[in-house]
Amino acid sequence: MIQKIINEWTYQLDSGYPTKDSDYDVLRDVLQEMDLLTEEEIDRTILQAKGIYEQPDPDIAGRMQFDPNIIPSAFGYTETEFENIIDSYKVQGQEIRGIDLLYTAIITLSEKDQEAIKNLLDSDIPALELQSTRYQISGILLTLYNIIMKTIKVTNGEPSELWFSIIFKGKVAGAIGKNDDIETDVVIMQNGDRVSLKNYKKTTFDLGTLPTEASQYLKKFESLAALLTGRDPYSGSMSRNDVNEALKLLNSESIQSDIDQFLRLNSDVQLIIDLQERIKGILYKALQIDDMDSIDNITKRFCLQVESFIESKLNLVEWWAFIIKEKNIIYLRDVPSVMVAMRHIQDDNGDYLLGPGIENFKGGKLFIKGTQIGISKRWKDKED
Repeated sequence: MIQKIINEWTYQLDSGYPTKDSDYDVLRDVLQEMDLLTEEEIDRTILQAKGIYEQPDPDIAGRMQFDPNIIPSAFGYTETEFENIIDSYKVQGQEIRGIDLLYTAIITLSEKDQEAIKNLLDSDIPALELQSTRYQISGILLTLYNIIMKTIKVTNGEPSELWFSIIFKGKVAGAIGKNDDIETDVVIMQNGDRVSLKNYKKTTFDLGTLPTEASQYLKKFESLAALLTGRDPYSGSMSRNDVNEALKLLNSESIQSDIDQFLRLNSDVQLIIDLQERIKGILYKALQIDDMDSIDNITKRFCLQVESFIESKLNLVEWWAFIIKEKNIIYLRDVPSVMVAMRHIQDDNGDYLLGPGIENFKGGKLFIKGTQIGISKRWKDKED
């Protein structure tokens, strides 16, 4: 078992093997998280990893090495049986590492906790219902969550996906979900519903990359806004406030009148001709403005198109789940409830603006405000 832990540790190192003293600090953290050894025994194990001790301390080995054929009385599974059970919680082709470490962590719990985890694994009934609500993760669910987060590695995924699969009776999909959809983290066994799971400390969430055409569309709008308003292009990130400020400027009658007059201008100056063609290319092709007479619809068309891109992104799954780290709260939201906050709004002047749930667009990705879909870092009597 000691050697397995050391092997797991090396997976976490950039080079795959220790190259500096700080790498052994990572090993110390792993051993301390396991909560199986005294500090003196941890020191000995680190020396062993450095090659100073060829063999582990007999007492340490005795407490951490388990005969796979011996069934712990409370838990009731051998290590091999347990590995098969965990394998049943993943889609074909997915890889989950650290199952042996999770097994060790479970059978060092109290008999009551071991039995409770066994019941969770044995049951076909979800421990929590998949619905648009929130849950405080506590009791045995929290115990299981904590040890999974400390021991499990999911290829192209996150350890919380295994916890979610056990609690809601799904399968860990990670980056190899249904139809090669990289958004699906968990597939629910009962009905095939797909879940995208986010596990963050903050309530601003990265929902991932928008379609390629969305990124191009936003860049075209950014270019047009900078060109017509005299503002510098945004550097890598376009916040909702940035976009809405540009929309308000483009909504003004003076700007629209200037655009219309400039595009109708007859000129033989090549610079002006090139600039007219560039603006027309953005308006007519990228932003799909039919003609100069409908230029006053530019912001409306923009907002509706962005909504369409976001909706297609959200609809890659049926459910979005958000875990707030350290607060142990999980929020579940179906697509329609998330989409409500992404819809455009109109100000007092009737101008179309991006919806309040959008935080920013960065590197082709969509970031949303969790607070706008009722997600808070503080548990309240009622959801916002």
